[in-house]
Amino acid sequence: MYLAPLFSSHGRRSIFLALQRAPRDRKARRSLLLLLGSAVYFAAVAGWFLHEIRNFHDQSIVWLVVGVVVSMIALAVAGQWQWQRLEDNRRAKDVAAAPRVIVDKLERLTQALAAMIERSLGEEWLLRNTLPEDHEVVMRRISLERLRAHSVWDEMPSEARTWLMHPNGSWPRSKTVMCLQRAELLHTLLWAMAYSSNLREVERLHEPLSFKQISRKLEKPALGIRPLWALREACDAAEVYFWRCNSEQIYRRHVLPDNHEIQADAILWAEAVREEPKKDMWAGKHRIAEVDRAKLAMITLAAGLRYQGLSLVMSLQEKGTEKAWRELSTLIYDPLMPDSAAESVVDTI
Repeated sequence: MYLAPLFSSHGRRSIFLALQRAPRDRKARRSLLLLLGSAVYFAAVAGWFLHEIRNFHDQSIVWLVVGVVVSMIALAVAGQWQWQRLEDNRRAKDVAAAPRVIVDKLERLTQALAAMIERSLGEEWLLRNTLPEDHEVVMRRISLERLRAHSVWDEMPSEARTWLMHPNGSWPRSKTVMCLQRAELLHTLLWAMAYSSNLREVERLHEPLSFKQISRKLEKPALGIRPLWALREACDAAEVYFWRCNSEQIYRRHVLPDNHEIQADAILWAEAVREEPKKDMWAGKHRIAEVDRAKLAMITLAAGLRYQGLSLVMSLQEKGTEKAWRELSTLIYDPLMPDSAAESVVDTI
């Protein structure tokens, strides 16, 4: 969203991204022109107002006009605050409508995924840095204590518990990378349970995620699960984006599907967007047809994880079947399972 609040980092990044896309994207140009026009209009009104005030000879009239303007601004801010408060209360009621049994179990799975990713971040740090002799790594102990405190440890598969019990710095790089690739799934689950207020746009799946406050967020019980309409909207967007990325991989022969019909449709889609590039989707400042192989593989996996994760959360809300729980558990714990049990996210969609 290009007109996001200017004072937020999200808004500033959106405007910078719009500037990069503007030469080739009509939507970006329109948004920038609207933003520029609004800024010019505000500056003109403010200038006219100051000019008129300076022409007043009676100081009491000046203060009266200033008071009226300040009061109008205060009323507008108060109205916006009240509206936002009512909207937050309405959303909180929608989130709290989910069955508590489902919410609690989904929260424990999210706790486990967060522990896996935090451990992977620690392993990556130890791989790149040397720990001073008088320092001790305590990330494993803290993680295990948190899992036990939230009744997660006993529900985890034995293979996952074994890996989390390994000494710090002993994980192979392959395990670390596979766990870190589940970052988008964690981001999605945190949003689905209202721990996070925003779910980043699919066009920004290539950007690195910040997990500085994951453990702090998960210290509080989950409020619930977002309503089905919100989950479905995000799931549909992720599905379309995933299939566009996957079709590009098939077109470039990075992957070869078993289904010839899927392969033919993917090639037709990729060829169509090359004939009309403006119809292609974006990945940052580039269109999907322009991104390199590594980035394409990364955003395809991220979109697939988001789509599959939201689909399973919706299934839990609608049916709550054991099959859906098993599939979600497999999706979360798969990086720590033996290689023979590993399953590609793309293959399961």
